[in-house]
Amino acid sequence: MDRTAFGRLLREARQRTLLTLDGLAEASGVSVRAISDMERGQSLPRQATLTGLMNALGLNEDERRRFVEASMRRTGQVPRQLPPDLAAFRGWKEALEAAHHLTSHVAGRGGHVVVSVIGGMAGSARPRSRCTGRTRWRSNSPTTSSM
Repeated sequence: MDRTAFGRLLREARQRTLLTLDGLAEASGVSVRAISDMERGQSLPRQATLTGLMNALGLNEDERRRFVEASMRRTGQVPRQLPPDLAAFRGWKEALEAAHHLTSHVAGRGGHVVVSVIGGMAGSARPRSRCTGRTRWRSNSPTTSSM
């Protein structure tokens, strides 16, 4: 789904509950502008915002599942800040291979795996190696374009 699909779901749910934008904003703690942007397909909610909206709308389990699926950001691009070449980094091969082995079954079914680990001082090899592993997994995924 895309942002427009999420926006349609949000507007339909809000109208079913007879809430105005102001009413949903007050009940959910999300600004009127943010809700309006989402309904118009201009943005997607973050997890905390999504949870607040679903709770305020009183969605059932099936509706919540559809909301979560529609709110997922999908992109085939790897962010520019990640290093493009795994061969440039040494010392973490075994750790990267083990992590890849543990997550490959999810990516193989078209799922998504996000590994985020940040540690050490800026410029150290440890965080760069881990970010490079993420680049490698994304580029090998059948659902994303290669770098």
